[in-house]
Amino acid sequence: MVYRAHLRIAARTLAWIALVTLPAALSGCIFYIDHLVPPHANEGDRLVLRNPEGTEPLPSQLKVRFATTVPRYILSQNPNEIVVEIPPGIEGEVPVSVWLGVFLVSNLKPFLVDAEQIVYRILAFGDSLVGPWVNHTNMLDVLLNENVGPSLVINEGKPGEILSEGAQRLGHVLSIHSGVEYIYILEGANDVSDDTNTPIGQMLASLEQMMDQASAHSLYPILVAVPPRTRQALLHDQTWPTTEDWNDALRNYAFANGIDWVDLHQAFVTQPGWESFLDEKGLHLTIAGQEFVAEVLYSAVTPLL
Repeated sequence: MVYRAHLRIAARTLAWIALVTLPAALSGCIFYIDHLVPPHANEGDRLVLRNPEGTEPLPSQLKVRFATTVPRYILSQNPNEIVVEIPPGIEGEVPVSVWLGVFLVSNLKPFLVDAEQIVYRILAFGDSLVGPWVNHTNMLDVLLNENVGPSLVINEGKPGEILSEGAQRLGHVLSIHSGVEYIYILEGANDVSDDTNTPIGQMLASLEQMMDQASAHSLYPILVAVPPRTRQALLHDQTWPTTEDWNDALRNYAFANGIDWVDLHQAFVTQPGWESFLDEKGLHLTIAGQEFVAEVLYSAVTPLL
């Protein structure tokens, strides 16, 4: 009896230590998760949970809870993301949370599980002109759902990425998102910045790798020109290759290979006051710029669906 009492005391002590110390340990690491890809989906689809700004790797053995369901074991995990399948039997706005054992790691915004089957699935791929946060892809998603039919635009933008890194990342992205039929690529702005200056030949070689991967997954590709730079941003885009050099090469590549091409650069410069579409550094889209890009892409994509 004394032995069992000692065991009970020891167990309670260990539990108390865990309750006190583990939350403190968790708070010292930047692995909270605040980003869901895609923004909505059907049951059975895969959902990616990330912390785009995290500096610490995600711990192992995380679990995801949808509403009050039993926590779901993840399908896969790497240091930057976890992937889980949306369970059956739920629809509408569903709370999503991430757990490490009995401890809550992240309580995310409600996720929309569509009752209606999604018909059109489009992957938006590129650098920070694509994402990963709320931007033109969400606006395009709304336009398509309101005017075309049940649609999903999946944002797979990664800030600071150059084309060679995108070519390496795309295969992993395509392995996660099933059922995608279309992909548009908006990338290259970081390559042509004067602190990088990737040669055009290398940029096209990376693009060719992306096209091969898109073809292997039977995707319909769409290439999008990089927007122009404002006068402020041109200070960092003076040596070869420039934004215009890349857009010329991209257009020639698209025409030579029969790939749909969206001249976002030309669409910008034909608009009075187009510089208001870009932030004060002239590199990223403002809200007005996001709305304009969504409208341009909507006009380009809709005839293809």
